[in-house]
Amino acid sequence: LADSSLISTRLGGDVRRVVVASPRYLANHPRIEEPADLAKHQILAFTNFGLEAWSFTPAKGFSIPRTIQFTPRCIVNSVRAAAASAAAGRGLTRLYSYHVAEYVRDGRLEIVLADAEHPPLPAHLIAPQGRMSVPKVRAFVDFAAPRLRSEFARMAAEAGTLT
Repeated sequence: LADSSLISTRLGGDVRRVVVASPRYLANHPRIEEPADLAKHQILAFTNFGLEAWSFTPAKGFSIPRTIQFTPRCIVNSVRAAAASAAAGRGLTRLYSYHVAEYVRDGRLEIVLADAEHPPLPAHLIAPQGRMSVPKVRAFVDFAAPRLRSEFARMAAEAGTLT
């Protein structure tokens, strides 16, 4: 961690930043083979992942990440709104893999551009140093950590590479 005064508890699974769309949307719009193809699509921007651009890994032979500019069809500040709008066929959105795991599992959303994703991020619970000795904080970590580890393991087992 950049701030060494924070204490982290590793939860196990890794979290991906994924671009998703409904099968119906994908069937009725141009094929998406590389990030630049997003210019031909309706983007449902989630406020935490960029309102005018998304970054992807560098193209082969390059070292600078690709940044794709867009004008979103819609901007939302809710994970539920972004996932539900994408599942309803209104466009593509970018969320964390655990946000859309259920949608992908039941076929309402498909992941696109998986080869261009940034490396997965490790999942942690984080608390300021000293707060772990506060009974409420310790009780929460003791309660939440095993359940979150179990959930990440379940998602990984069900979806293979989803988490």
